[in-house]
Amino acid sequence: MEGDERASSRAVRDSWVGVPCFSPGGPLPTVFDFLRTRFPRVSESEWRRRLEAGLVWDEEGRSLAPEDPCPKGRIRYRREVFFEARIPFVETILYEDDEILVADKPHFLPVTPSGAWVNECLLYRLIRRTGCAVLQPIHRLDRETAGVVLFVKTLPARRLYGQWMAAGIFHKRYEAVARRREGVVELGKEWTVESRIVRGEPWFRVRSDPAGPPNARTRIRMVKGLDCWGYYEIVPMTGKQHQIRLHMAELGCPIRHDPFYPELQAEPKNNYFRPLQLVARSLAYRDPRTGVEREFCSTVLLEWPVRESVGTGEL
Repeated sequence: MEGDERASSRAVRDSWVGVPCFSPGGPLPTVFDFLRTRFPRVSESEWRRRLEAGLVWDEEGRSLAPEDPCPKGRIRYRREVFFEARIPFVETILYEDDEILVADKPHFLPVTPSGAWVNECLLYRLIRRTGCAVLQPIHRLDRETAGVVLFVKTLPARRLYGQWMAAGIFHKRYEAVARRREGVVELGKEWTVESRIVRGEPWFRVRSDPAGPPNARTRIRMVKGLDCWGYYEIVPMTGKQHQIRLHMAELGCPIRHDPFYPELQAEPKNNYFRPLQLVARSLAYRDPRTGVEREFCSTVLLEWPVRESVGTGEL
């Protein structure tokens, strides 16, 4: 990258991190100490390099030095990775108007910058493609999950659609190919799985905690079956991270090619020949302003029927 040979990929848009309120009268941590503590997966040498290169700013756009005390409010920076591989799958724009854009996300593409991926994310691809710098997703999908994602194109639309999402106006439907429970007649049967989902180990997984009230609920129905595999229709009634994947595994029906559940696989992230067999098939809602029913559907196909021979034991 011009002016910085070490930075192979720098985000097209700023990220922000809020600075907490520290004890009144107490010493403020330096910007360097705050960032290295807040983002421990970024090396200390990398944060020092960014600060010394003038790549971290306060809310007014002033460059921050490593030894500066933390400013109030927020700190602005650009995400960077040394090397960012191209993700070889292409998104589709399903619908666009003056307020919203609806995209069909392929497997393996993160919605927003995450980990080793900065510009190889759905958001920044769409910003480059449309020129809409304020584009923002209203909800998220896991990087491994394909399907429908709704973006807003204006700040008023962001507030409005965010309120609608929080109010439960949007109805999401997923489809998955997963294991059938051996010896159980399931075709047409429906389950409701609920649990209290909390952070697991490692940090990117979740688990169910039997203590405390449920905070996640999923409705699951098997619509087709063949040998040891089933094709499932899934309606999440809440929106916790990895909710569907965890609940399917807990039901005894782990999703095909899931690298995280029920067990963490040795090479969980980049086997492009084994896409997670889960798709956010549709997003539907009645527009509260006009009364018009709207539905957007993904065209991503899952592998059905499963082509492997029965009994391989592969998920």
